[in-house]
Amino acid sequence: MINDIKKLKMIDHKTKRNIELEEEELEFLYMINRYLDYENRQRKGYNKRNSILSRRDIKEDLARILNCNKENIALSLDDFKKEDIYGFFGNATMHGETVPDEFRHLKLVVGSINFPDLIDASGLENLKVVTLMFSAEKLEKSFGLSGLEYVYMLMLPNLKEAINLYNLRRIGLEVNLINLKNSKGLENLEDIEGMAYFNSLEKADSLFNLKSIGHGNFNKLKSSKGLENLKELDSIYFLNLEDSSSLERVFSEGYCLSKGINKCAIFVRKNENSNDKILRR
Repeated sequence: MINDIKKLKMIDHKTKRNIELEEEELEFLYMINRYLDYENRQRKGYNKRNSILSRRDIKEDLARILNCNKENIALSLDDFKKEDIYGFFGNATMHGETVPDEFRHLKLVVGSINFPDLIDASGLENLKVVTLMFSAEKLEKSFGLSGLEYVYMLMLPNLKEAINLYNLRRIGLEVNLINLKNSKGLENLEDIEGMAYFNSLEKADSLFNLKSIGHGNFNKLKSSKGLENLKELDSIYFLNLEDSSSLERVFSEGYCLSKGINKCAIFVRKNENSNDKILRR
């Protein structure tokens, strides 16, 4: 949090003096690869960032990040009608079962985009980063999502398969894949910094690159195979776990199995003063 504030102060200093920002500073300001710390964005950091953005040429900044012209950046949905749009700054809700042609060049959304009626995401293949929420509550297939690398909140509650999410590496606050049964396609997913809802997942064997989870729900998972590279988490819930052997090494220190009744397993981070040990069944 302190580092975030220091970075924002430096960016603010440069902005006030018309000093050009480095590319890494631009990406930090627009949260291209990560969001501000949760507590920080609620108070000082979030307000500081908004103050800086109010004095920036947003189109020029995003054009630099995407190596395109300012005309290729949209600040409203009306801008999509003018040029091929690669970057969008704002929040949008798009109705319709298919992706509008104007979105087919889109690479970056600094904000949220919601497709409440979408049943076919073909046409979004170029989309790599959504800094807030990507939501498509009716979407069942992952066609069109092959470009996604980072999204802060991924809300696909009806997705039945994830085979085209093979470029997805990081998720920030939350991922909702409550109807996904097989993890195939998520081989490159490394970090879920917040909530992970995999309530229907039956196989986690494709999650072998996953290193961190904030809080995970794996209600139907019977085997922990695929989760052996987990290194960091706050808590992870299993309701039907039968084989936890691949987790025993991971959680040998720093965590405890707080409940083990009727196949319910809840691994939680131990208090520094706790003497609890892993419970083996």
